[in-house]
Amino acid sequence: PHLFSTPKELDAFSQEIRLLRQLRHPNIVAFVGAGALEDAKSAYIAQEFVVGGSLGQLIVKQCMTGGGGEQVGAAATAEGAPVGPTFRRRSAGMFASFFTSQAVYQAGDAVDIMLQVARALAYLHTRSPMVLHRDVKPDNVLLGAPWPSAAAAQRRRRRLERALQQAAAAGGGG
Repeated sequence: PHLFSTPKELDAFSQEIRLLRQLRHPNIVAFVGAGALEDAKSAYIAQEFVVGGSLGQLIVKQCMTGGGGEQVGAAATAEGAPVGPTFRRRSAGMFASFFTSQAVYQAGDAVDIMLQVARALAYLHTRSPMVLHRDVKPDNVLLGAPWPSAAAAQRRRRRLERALQQAAAAGGGG
């Protein structure tokens, strides 16, 4: 059997490689190389290694460790302790409690992540010809490490300090 069953499949693979080679953006995983294995049955595209996992993994972790809402999806022992994975169901009124002190990420982190995704998509959409991702979802958003980043935490701290200073100034300082 051949690696690509039709010339059209080979052409599509080659086009993707050409496209990936051109993309240079801090919020897009970098292209490293491409090739075929000696058995001529497998091809690969190599990209930069991203150690932080996916946004999908982060969301699941958030739901399991302090995301607010009622626990669902777990069996319980006779004493009522959950057995196996548990997830938390959120209602619209519980959104604020989703970001608790035990949370893996806070609302500001979510905003930072979405801004980075938006910047990457804006970059793709300004290419000529325009590049459409066509599969944007949490599992396809890769996060760098450490997460949350120290720089993001520092930016949030500065924003909070400015907001507190503005509130104090508006309220007469006390």
